[in-house]
Amino acid sequence: MSADRVDRGWPGLSYGSTERLLADLHETSPENIRSRFRKLRLKPFPDEIRSGTGKRVAYDLPRVLALSAVFELNRLYIPQAHAIEMVENCWPEWCRAFIAAAGSYGLLPPGMETPHDSSPVLTVLADAFRGPSGGPELLSVPVPRDRDEARPALPAVHVETRRIVAALAGMVASSRQLSEAFIDLERAFGWTPPATPHRASVAQMSRGRGFLDEGPYFDRAEAMLNAPPKSFDRAKLPIAHARLQALMAYLERPAPIDQWKAELGDDEGRPRLRHLLSFWADAKGLEVTERYPHTAETLAGRDVREAALHYIATARRGGRCDEP
Repeated sequence: MSADRVDRGWPGLSYGSTERLLADLHETSPENIRSRFRKLRLKPFPDEIRSGTGKRVAYDLPRVLALSAVFELNRLYIPQAHAIEMVENCWPEWCRAFIAAAGSYGLLPPGMETPHDSSPVLTVLADAFRGPSGGPELLSVPVPRDRDEARPALPAVHVETRRIVAALAGMVASSRQLSEAFIDLERAFGWTPPATPHRASVAQMSRGRGFLDEGPYFDRAEAMLNAPPKSFDRAKLPIAHARLQALMAYLERPAPIDQWKAELGDDEGRPRLRHLLSFWADAKGLEVTERYPHTAETLAGRDVREAALHYIATARRGGRCDEP
């Protein structure tokens, strides 16, 4: 993060402090961390972590957590390129796990409680490095609390985020400032409803420049809508089905930064994007937590999938969803 942004809120960690944090987490020396860190800075991953000679740099909370997540996956013998994909494409799930960990250490204020089903342990499908289109298709699969013997065992990577949050808290002098940083993270990628009205115009909504400040709602919706029909067959392709089910879980309960996207639609009297996605998922055999009257589906006025893709394409252009 650039120096002109360091003085606002939590000052962040310097490059040297970040190296020491990673070294302590992995019980090695900063020198052993430096070569891998250098590759990430050249990429750059995450954005804005480059620094020139003599330029003061500090990494804010999202960037420290993203770096820590990649190194944690490296510790589990996942190559760096795959680790980067797993962090970028699962960022909301990483954030929610880190926020749950912060709550367990008292870094969230009273009243800002995480949902009962949140967990500081992140679970990611182990095989999900490449999607059918050749690009990454990654998302976390929540560990079910109840045992369902009918559910197939899925190859997965489990990451305990509390050790990262504990190590970070031990390096930050001001727990209040660190707490404020986690509050900001929760308001973007946690569960608290945003202050911005859901149905403001597309032009009014803020857009991010990368995975740290732009939610994956559209990407995940398109991945589900464009998935091959066979991917929805739970018996024959349990991993593909689990991936799609996790996509739908996020689309029904998106992070605050993405909630406005779920409300896109032509007008007040017609289904919104979240309704269309629910109709599509239900018809394909995925589990949905909210069911809407079938009369609402008829109001879509055209093919549900095409209507949903139209909403997304129009929003990506920055236009109104009722434009031709």
